[in-house]
Amino acid sequence: MHSDLAVLWLQVDHVNALIRAAKAGDCLFGVEEIKDPSDKLIEVHLAVLRYNMQSRRFGLTAPGLVKLRDLAIELLEVVKNNMPMKSGEKNAWKFEKAHSLLHKVRYRMRYRMYCL
Repeated sequence: MHSDLAVLWLQVDHVNALIRAAKAGDCLFGVEEIKDPSDKLIEVHLAVLRYNMQSRRFGLTAPGLVKLRDLAIELLEVVKNNMPMKSGEKNAWKFEKAHSLLHKVRYRMRYRMYCL
């Protein structure tokens, strides 16, 4: 793990050095320097883990399902804030796999997959 982070830092530093050295006409000329994405990736990973651990609990009660819904909303917001959009189009994060997290609680309530 330690060596992976060192490699990532070296890659970010190398790309930024190329950007700084770019001259007019180069494809990197005027490009904004990049930032190390590690903290953002870790934040997303932790949100995924919180959601996953709650969704795998057996015998969830109504308050547990409310917590699951809140974690789904949190997860989607963390992904939107920390991961780049696929394209520059407006509302690009409205795709089925992410959006379906919001329906998990409704599905479990509809089919009585919780404890009273």
